[in-house]
Amino acid sequence: MTELITSSKYRRGTTYSVEFPTLPSLSFLPRRVELIQEPYCHDVLIMEFGQTSPKWFELVKTGVPIKFGWKQGSLSKTWVGYVSFIKKNVEGSRSQIMEVHCIGSTFSLKESATKVFLNKSIPEIVKEIVTDYGFKFVGEDNNVKFEQLAIAGHSYWEWIQEHAKSIGYGVLVENMTFYFRPLDKLIDQNITNVPVLSMNTKQWGIGNEALDRTLDSFKVINGEHVETRGNMRTNKQLGGVDPLTNEVIISISSPDAVGENLRAISNDVLFNEVDSSKVSNSQETAEVLSEGSAHLGRFNMPARVTCQGDPRIRPFAPVLIQGTGNLTDGFWIAKEVKHMFAMIGDYQIEMKAAIDGIGYDTKFSRKDGIQSPAGVVNLTEAISGNNQISSNEKVVLNGLKPTMLEANQGYKRTPVKWSNIFVGDR
Repeated sequence: MTELITSSKYRRGTTYSVEFPTLPSLSFLPRRVELIQEPYCHDVLIMEFGQTSPKWFELVKTGVPIKFGWKQGSLSKTWVGYVSFIKKNVEGSRSQIMEVHCIGSTFSLKESATKVFLNKSIPEIVKEIVTDYGFKFVGEDNNVKFEQLAIAGHSYWEWIQEHAKSIGYGVLVENMTFYFRPLDKLIDQNITNVPVLSMNTKQWGIGNEALDRTLDSFKVINGEHVETRGNMRTNKQLGGVDPLTNEVIISISSPDAVGENLRAISNDVLFNEVDSSKVSNSQETAEVLSEGSAHLGRFNMPARVTCQGDPRIRPFAPVLIQGTGNLTDGFWIAKEVKHMFAMIGDYQIEMKAAIDGIGYDTKFSRKDGIQSPAGVVNLTEAISGNNQISSNEKVVLNGLKPTMLEANQGYKRTPVKWSNIFVGDR
């Protein structure tokens, strides 16, 4: 019975809420909601209404803060952001669809600036930027200092993503907590609380049982050189010239030699790839950049997953797949995630996931090869990582005052911003 409970759920057991703190009169719920989360991209929330409201179309401006929350059994999640734009369709139909498109709390990082940072590491610079915008920073320094790094022609968000990928870091933003961590640490931080996606019955379609299976479809490609969008599993070669000695600099890093392999049989690395877009003037920098590219190329075995929704699923999170066969069952890493909600209680996820090979897990399984939702806990991460993550912070709106005129809304007109504070600070 325990296995059935962990691998099956009531399909229409999710409720959601929408709140505009500066527009308290807007309380009508959308009929459909999509939350799209992709690595190195802003979160995007799309709310669809069956009818256009002139009041909403007038009042909902770019930058209006929004809070979206959903609850599924004992699990709940809150997402905060800002309105990007509102769209209405006028057509010969009884239904006049209106959509409200929103961007996550990272909307404020669209600001561009010209700055030069001297003798600082990339994580140090990112921490300085995001804390100035009210985020709590969780991350590790890689202790590689750059004599000079400049922001010119980029938004803060673009600059952060570009440099995160260059050193093999992942970026995850949960409300006003900004995670800037190596990929393995982002994966480890939630390994003790993993969603179970199980194909426990293949004979019946969805919606035929009170407790329905959590995994609806699983499509996988097994190949050692799968050309997908993004970084491929190739040896990463990067070079340059030392300006003082004229010595040629070359650094080669392989995806199977960096980080921790997740599967017992990891895919081979078949080809070399020379990155001519990056030039280094020191051996140390060349090694950091080539290793960063190698980290991003580790997970090249892709799968498309359709499953029941779970608030814990987001980019870089592990999920446990069951019922697809011995070679593909086990932990997978979520990449692109689309959460889809309906007012009747349906909560579905379409997801792209990836792994580095086939066979049993090496990182998370027990020593006897039996898959476990908890896996082997990394005690160092559990202690040091959780000390950074767990605290009494609370997401609030800075500058929020009683609304006197709802028509006067917008990012500049009503300058309230989401911020992370510690309970007791005010």
